Amino acid sequence: MNEPHSVICKNCSKPVKNNFCDVCGQASNTKRINSVYLLSQIQSVFNIDRGFFFTIKELLVRPGETIRNYVEGKRIRYFKPFSFTFLAATIYALLVLIFGDKIVNLVNDGIADSMVDYTDGEMHDFDPEAYKQTVQQSMEVVYSYYGAFTLLTVPLYSLATFFLFKKEGYNYAEHMVINAYIVGLQIIICFFALPFANSYWGISVYAFAILFTIRMYMQVFIKTLKGSRFFRVLLTIVFPYLLILLLSAIVGVVIGIIYFKLKGYPIG
Repeated sequence: MNEPHSVICKNCSKPVKNNFCDVCGQASNTKRINSVYLLSQIQSVFNIDRGFFFTIKELLVRPGETIRNYVEGKRIRYFKPFSFTFLAATIYALLVLIFGDKIVNLVNDGIADSMVDYTDGEMHDFDPEAYKQTVQQSMEVVYSYYGAFTLLTVPLYSLATFFLFKKEGYNYAEHMVINAYIVGLQIIICFFALPFANSYWGISVYAFAILFTIRMYMQVFIKTLKGSRFFRVLLTIVFPYLLILLLSAIVGVVIGIIYFKLKGYPIG
């Protein structure tokens, strides 16, 4: 009986007798890149049976089951959690580049007009243009770094769920995976708010993102009693922001003390 013909793996240079290299896992039949290859790669991106868009669909339709499937080992059809979140944040950043000026201008006009109405002309030294400029700088930071900021909340959300949902039996790394998917989908939902900033539609999208986040947590952590689960989910959602506010306040106080000491002002 003849031995199967072997080829040399183009990735690790080891002999390959099957369809995939036993050493590095690369396919043995790697053809030259051409238009057919490019078309297949484009089709794979939009594949609704596996990959990025499949994962979005599954998270929207059955978030709890999808996330538990991945944690419990059924992973081949799903986009990897941290790649999913990073890609979502990257797309969000690109959309900000496209809609950023429109967003900032809409928000600026709305806030400045509200301030004029609120003061009812009594604040004669109020300069709407100067106020708009200040708000613009703040909003540019908020919208430009929203994706990155949201990514940073994943470890904080994970810390909260790790302690609040101990009965579920997941370790901290598994909580990181759970929250990576949840935060990633949260960012994707917020895509649809960007073109409609400072409108009821934009506000509605952000509200929907929060409500859907609650739904995802409620469906993932099914071992915790429903009433207690809802309360713990609310704590999970506000925990990162409370912690960030607390840390910001501490840093502000420390900076203030250092500043006053350097200036020679008495403290206390």
